Amino acid sequence: MTKDSELDPETFLLMMEYLYTGHAPLDQDNVDLVSLLVLSDQYNVTRLSNLCELYITKLVDRKCVKNIEKADIDVIGLLNVSNVSIQTIQHR
Repeated sequence: MTKDSELDPETFLLMMEYLYTGHAPLDQDNVDLVSLLVLSDQYNVTRLSNLCELYITKLVDRKCVKNIEKADIDVIGLLNVSNVSIQTIQHR
């Protein structure tokens, strides 16, 4: 959702649910977290904004982990080599 777009009724209902109950089903697949974050930020619902940020961060983290697991390169090995190189440089 951008400033120029219309307000999505589902997103508005989610924010209203949060305002009335203190809970919102943010972990469901059909929730547009970015739109809800924008809306909650626009109306200064700080706690809901923070929750949206947390759930977005978790989603991004899970996607990164899945992509690393699917990668054809040894990401962990590369990280270990990088750490060894950094430690070697720091001890010089």
